[in-house]
Amino acid sequence: MEKNMSVRVLQLKNNFLRDDVNPNKEPLGPYCVLGYFDAFDISGEEEVDEKSINSWKPLGKLTSELAGNVNCRMLVCFTEDKEKDKRFWADSKAPLFFITMVRLKKENICFSEQEKIKEKLDEAEKRISYWSYDHSEIIVITKTKKYGDGIRNVVELREICGALKMYTVFAMKEDILESYEEIENTIENEMVFVRLHCMVKDYQEAEIFRKELEKALSGRNGRKITIRKFETLGGYDWLLEVDQISVYSIFEHYKMKNLLTHANEIYNKAFFNVESEILTQEE
Repeated sequence: MEKNMSVRVLQLKNNFLRDDVNPNKEPLGPYCVLGYFDAFDISGEEEVDEKSINSWKPLGKLTSELAGNVNCRMLVCFTEDKEKDKRFWADSKAPLFFITMVRLKKENICFSEQEKIKEKLDEAEKRISYWSYDHSEIIVITKTKKYGDGIRNVVELREICGALKMYTVFAMKEDILESYEEIENTIENEMVFVRLHCMVKDYQEAEIFRKELEKALSGRNGRKITIRKFETLGGYDWLLEVDQISVYSIFEHYKMKNLLTHANEIYNKAFFNVESEILTQEE
């Protein structure tokens, strides 16, 4: 029997292509991403029958809308659980998102085994899984109110999936970044470690940036924060590290035009690009 499927396209976007000239001044999507990408968006739901899924149609339309203004990776996601798909994206209570691309361990794993894995993944209300046309067979999206809970969920996915490879992107709803108070009222606090991998444009300006970020973090954390600097080789010039700071105080700097975004004047003078890592202590 043919199934009706719910199809969405997840767009992972970054500003990197425009950094030298005119970086975007507005958010690239409703979800702010930390790491290589800057934002993600999710397309509206389309219903199709199983045999007529055509990934090129939604991809072509969305690609033309980008008009070459951003670098974008698109993931086609589809599921037969249309009701859960609707509920998941309509629920706004958990604003932190973990998008995990899963490559299953056995190349010859039968479809019934894959279905069992997917059923297990979908048992959690704040988690949804999709089949994918990507290199990954399954894409899993988890929502939480606490960053550390999301990390623990990703670790759990390894066991459920028996994954050969996993790659996870962390994002948060752009609208919670409206103010420090909004962040404080929406998510749970915890102390984290931060690493910033920096591609430097101007070293003097980069030093100014480091001091500005130290000052901002010190003000929020009620103590002097020192950001350690390491010279690195390869794709990045600097590694900046800071230990044990409130997740609230670092997240606020990812609101568009704040210190850790391409649209910020100090950032833009100092860097071509910065990739962020937020780390938690294992319990």
